[in-house]
Amino acid sequence: MINLLAVAAVLSMVTADKICPDTTLIKAPCKFVEVANIKCAIECDSGVALDLVAMFKALQTSLKAEEKTFVRFVLKNYKITELPANVFADILFDAIIIEDSTSLKKIHSAAFNGGAYRVKRLDIINTPVNEATVGSDLFAAIQSLPNLANLRLIKTNLTMIPASAIKSMNELMHIYIEQNKALKIIGHNAFMNLPKLKTLEIKDNAAIEKILYTAFPISSVASKDPLEIRLIADHLTYDSLVATTFDAINRPVNLYVTDNGFQYIKQSIFEGFVKQNPLNVIISDTDCEDTNNDWLRKTYPKQWNDVNCFGLMNAQARLFKGLRL
Repeated sequence: MINLLAVAAVLSMVTADKICPDTTLIKAPCKFVEVANIKCAIECDSGVALDLVAMFKALQTSLKAEEKTFVRFVLKNYKITELPANVFADILFDAIIIEDSTSLKKIHSAAFNGGAYRVKRLDIINTPVNEATVGSDLFAAIQSLPNLANLRLIKTNLTMIPASAIKSMNELMHIYIEQNKALKIIGHNAFMNLPKLKTLEIKDNAAIEKILYTAFPISSVASKDPLEIRLIADHLTYDSLVATTFDAINRPVNLYVTDNGFQYIKQSIFEGFVKQNPLNVIISDTDCEDTNNDWLRKTYPKQWNDVNCFGLMNAQARLFKGLRL
């Protein structure tokens, strides 16, 4: 009797320590993966044909309620072409990572329905989705995630960030839009009413031609919370911007415009930005001796950091010390 009780106790401990559901409940190319020995993820990779709708419907019926929450879903499958509406059924994820899915062009506006409230991180990387294809709406899908905190759109086929693309997302803290070689336009009110946003990085997008008026009305009411907007290595020209591009941000901003080839900071474009808030700072890499910078140098010296004028280390030190050049 004692031995039987001991065996039962051991089996109970093994069951209690089980992190992922039974592996037989999921079919290749998908699998359950333990993460840090405490959580479970679902990963689907390779070039094998994959019916995600059928797979998640099967999991919906075969998994117990307590087994239906996962730390992340990772899709790396180069045959799947779309994420249709309600693709995940009632399976929940903290993060959705779509990477190297080189045939995926459509994400339905209701793709994340069911567990949308749970998702805090969305990465779409090296995947040819764009802002709107017949039968899909990428930004409507993104805006269906009310608790999203981190968004990465990297190496996609985006051609524009349309008006009101990312708006009224109260938990969103970090946005990274990088290496989207077809991205040409950032629209009016593209990033709107994002009260917790700390970082907006638009970097190394080789074809940006226009950032329209009032593109970044991040806060609907004035806030003291600092924000970094990084427009870095986007091949911007003076014609890419208008005098009101940076209007109505309503936050103290460190605005990075480095690695764009700006010879100087053009007064007609940027003076409105520094006038908005005495804590706004421009971080640039211009020709320090160009007299077209004199308006900043003489009138707003505490709101300008230029790595060529002050040196990289000195400029960073001044910024971090809060001297607000």
